[in-house]
Amino acid sequence: MATDNVAVIRQFCAAWSALDTDRMMTYFSAEPTYHNMPGPPAVGAAAVRGTIERFLGAGRRRTGKC
Repeated sequence: MATDNVAVIRQFCAAWSALDTDRMMTYFSAEPTYHNMPGPPAVGAAAVRGTIERFLGAGRRRTGKC
């Protein structure tokens, strides 16, 4: 049986699958830290957004999709 926590994680993963940075950012606090291994932590909303956008952009360039 899914819990609220499971639903939140599924929704967050769906935002990644949709390549929706704005929706992804709603899952972070006002002053987040996001550590996407093996890179250094991104600290602050602007840095987290930039990390996600660079990651998504790299995937689009590799696959030619989106």
